Amino acid sequence: MAMFWIQFVLVLGAVLIGIRRGGVALGLIGGLGVTLLTIGFRSAPSEPPIAVMLIILAVVTASATLQVAGGLDYLVQLTERMLRAHPKYVTILAPLSTFFLTVCVGTGHAVYALLPVISDVAIKTGIRPERPMAISSVASQMGITASPVAAAVTFFLGFAAKAGHPVTLIDIICVTMPAGIIGVLAAAGWSFNRGKDLDKDAEFQARLTDPDFRKALDADVTTLDKKISTTAKVSVALFFTGVAPSYFLRSVPNCCPWVPIKSPLP
Repeated sequence: MAMFWIQFVLVLGAVLIGIRRGGVALGLIGGLGVTLLTIGFRSAPSEPPIAVMLIILAVVTASATLQVAGGLDYLVQLTERMLRAHPKYVTILAPLSTFFLTVCVGTGHAVYALLPVISDVAIKTGIRPERPMAISSVASQMGITASPVAAAVTFFLGFAAKAGHPVTLIDIICVTMPAGIIGVLAAAGWSFNRGKDLDKDAEFQARLTDPDFRKALDADVTTLDKKISTTAKVSVALFFTGVAPSYFLRSVPNCCPWVPIKSPLP
């Protein structure tokens, strides 16, 4: 048992150091930790999860193609239209939007294009921007657990099947989707009282006397002026058309007999 905890601390420490360094260092230092396990502690390396890697490759390629084709810009623009149509509810709608945007495209990176818009909508409505922005960034990552096209979900499907306890997409999403929505709503509700209102914040009011600061606030931050091509709209349709059959095959028994989908859940 002592040896287990030593190895656990070693791997966790390597991951934490990699996270602090960021970028490629996460993979390199994590690899160093695995190397120490195999050489220093004589742990036998397992076979590479080729099937899982191929699934992740397919998912990432589909999401990247959607972004290059402009489909992600189209989805962000639709989200902005909804936020600007109901600006008073941005603290609730913004995190829900980033959550479901991640669910749709399978990556939390989609939130980057939306954060400036959320800030602009909040400030122009008189709402402290950190209220919707803080939870929106967290919600975008929570959406990964409920996305049928996220690499994390596909990895878990393959890992569970290999471990002898296979689950289906429906099993996962029936847990992660309601849990994610409830968590986002709870955090958004707490964010309503985060910090002072802008009209009562002395520091913010003092900064408004600076012409450059006020000019920056008055500048429009929007994606609505970006022309969306027909190709971008078609790419969104093709993306979801491709996702639907894969979701169906992984969820309905006997449709894909060579894939283990029997679930241990009641």
